[in-house]
Amino acid sequence: MKKNDGGNLDTNDVLGILLKGDRKEEEKLYNWLSGGKKHFIAGVVRKISRVPLNTQLLMAEEAFNDAYIEAQRNAHKMAKDSSLVIKTENFERYFYGIFKNCYYRLLFKELRRLMIQEIFKDTQLFGDNKTANEAFSDLALKAMVGMSGGCGQLLRWYYLDGFGYDRIAALRQGEISESSAPKMVSRCKQKFIDHWKQIMEGYGA
Repeated sequence: MKKNDGGNLDTNDVLGILLKGDRKEEEKLYNWLSGGKKHFIAGVVRKISRVPLNTQLLMAEEAFNDAYIEAQRNAHKMAKDSSLVIKTENFERYFYGIFKNCYYRLLFKELRRLMIQEIFKDTQLFGDNKTANEAFSDLALKAMVGMSGGCGQLLRWYYLDGFGYDRIAALRQGEISESSAPKMVSRCKQKFIDHWKQIMEGYGA
């Protein structure tokens, strides 16, 4: 693999490797990037009381693999669209930027999951995978879809996607205003809790 004057992987050379799809070359690239993984992880992991260190480390490992896949996709996108360019010759710096975004997406999901736990206080609502998937379990998500009046979508926007009241009002223009959105979310939350209790009673919980 070609390196630039600073001893870092040359961006154009790496893009060529990712486009060729040569398994051996890609394995070398992945191993090279893995050699700097500890430094990447050290750059994002922080002392957060709500998220244990071991959980953050697992998320960082997942983010690293996600970043590699995203870098592959980006290489193919750039090959088709000349307006898409990488502004640095240092591929590691570019990769670290992707890695950070992937990690913070996972961290955001985990913080949303913890917030939802605090609000709904029912462990049966939540999925087994605490980082990669939705905060709610499949059964809970199906229950949301079955709710009338668009409540399920409203709860997903607010609790899972983290949309603010202004964004929700814009998405439901003519139905909900920014000032009425908090009441609607609160009403839908209670409606869902009641709906969930009925489901659990049906399961004998």
